[in-house]
Amino acid sequence: IGADKGSGDVLNLTVNGNVRELIKGDYILEVEGDYTQKIGKNFRTKVGYKDGGNREEEIKGNYGYTIDDNIKGRVEDDVDVVIGGSEIRSVTGASKLSIEGFYSINSNDDIYLTAKTNLAVQTTSGIMSFKSGDKLNMKSAKAMDIKTEADGLTIYSEGLVTETFKASQITNITGTLDITTTGDITIDSGSANIELNP
Repeated sequence: IGADKGSGDVLNLTVNGNVRELIKGDYILEVEGDYTQKIGKNFRTKVGYKDGGNREEEIKGNYGYTIDDNIKGRVEDDVDVVIGGSEIRSVTGASKLSIEGFYSINSNDDIYLTAKTNLAVQTTSGIMSFKSGDKLNMKSAKAMDIKTEADGLTIYSEGLVTETFKASQITNITGTLDITTTGDITIDSGSANIELNP
């Protein structure tokens, strides 16, 4: 071991072997300037290894880190994070979220889901609901398929229903067609013919 005061108020301490400290009470370190650690190999910290304990950090400025490899962690209980400003997360590879319980997203503003290729939302069992406080718009740049595999399809509207087809319409019904109305039925064909075949 060697100690060198150096120049001014600087103390340089060099230990050629190992250093082990055992403190029976509390250990308080106050540094009024910068605190720098340079570790050549691994860095391990154990908190509460005897009777259990907590770790708390309070940072008045920014917190930054750079990791050249992976991050792996495990939390046995809850995780609560409060963000006072915005959050930006950029993932170059894939991102996967697996949840065994309830999952909820709440926003006081807009929510956008954008995919460059495919976007799939599905349930293996249960009900999927879409509800809008105002208008509900569904638009497809190409073909749109609406299919129910069982129990039929019910479309209910308390207001006017308008259908506009700029091309032909083909309706194939395997069973019976039943039309019930309390008003008139009007079919306009322009100059074309109307054929009803039994």
